[in-house]
Amino acid sequence: MTALNPVGRLAHDDPIIESDPPRRLVYGWKPLYKDLPDERPSRVTFVLEPVKNQTRLTVTHDEFDEGSRMFEMISKGWPAVLSSLKSYLETGKGLEPSWNDEQRKRAGEA
Repeated sequence: MTALNPVGRLAHDDPIIESDPPRRLVYGWKPLYKDLPDERPSRVTFVLEPVKNQTRLTVTHDEFDEGSRMFEMISKGWPAVLSSLKSYLETGKGLEPSWNDEQRKRAGEA
């Protein structure tokens, strides 16, 4: 599973650990940021469950090292990603990314 950063460079190349479409996806999370070379991969789990004619999405990102810098970064990132997903599903258009200068610099270095 791969992802590109805003400048088009490879930001993630993550192995899929478990896939049970359309209910569950689990993958390793190892960003390719040069300033985080020593962090081991963490794990992301997406679960879709039917609830009263609707669908509940649960996202769990865990297995971080103690004191992980990535944990601090994704704690702000996931809410933005999920908010954009909600907007996309409701309107057909996601939210514009809200990158700060540090994130733009990191994106250019990945």
